Amino acid sequence: MIEIGALQLGLGQIIAVILAVLLITPMLIGFIYGAPFVPTPQAAVDKMIALAKLKKGMKVMDPGCGDARMLITASKRAEVTAVGYELFFFAYFLARLRNFFSRGKAKIHFRDSRKVDLSDVDVIFCYLLPDPLKKLAPKWATELKKGSKVISYAFQIKGWKPIHEEPKVPEKNLARILVYEMGKE
Repeated sequence: MIEIGALQLGLGQIIAVILAVLLITPMLIGFIYGAPFVPTPQAAVDKMIALAKLKKGMKVMDPGCGDARMLITASKRAEVTAVGYELFFFAYFLARLRNFFSRGKAKIHFRDSRKVDLSDVDVIFCYLLPDPLKKLAPKWATELKKGSKVISYAFQIKGWKPIHEEPKVPEKNLARILVYEMGKE
């Protein structure tokens, strides 16, 4: 038992506070510097993969892959090379577990996607807030090859014109999906 003024904390309470701080701090950092961990609904994942028109051998990337459901699903359905990056350790750990237990073939890195060469990427899947999208857009525009697609769940990339917009489906709690193609601005 530890006493702080009139407050008495037992070992279980101290551990709970430490765990809460360890989980909340990365979420706050995600809100400040990127995007929080919010899993993409599986129905949206399925639709995004269909819109990508994936073919065997393509390379897909998710810059904030969260639990990697997009990458695992894509790699199983279309035999693509699926690579994801995640900076929130809890989500990264969850992605690695999900990939292992589902016998997924996705490559998941605990690394910043902003420092990765994109010249061989065919499709970027993302569920990012407007500010991170705005910051990543110039890199994508200069490094992605002509014909590569960026498929964004929920949020539009400011200044970019989508080649296709899938409307939101409120009754299924699904946001819109926007498809962009390099060289078709």
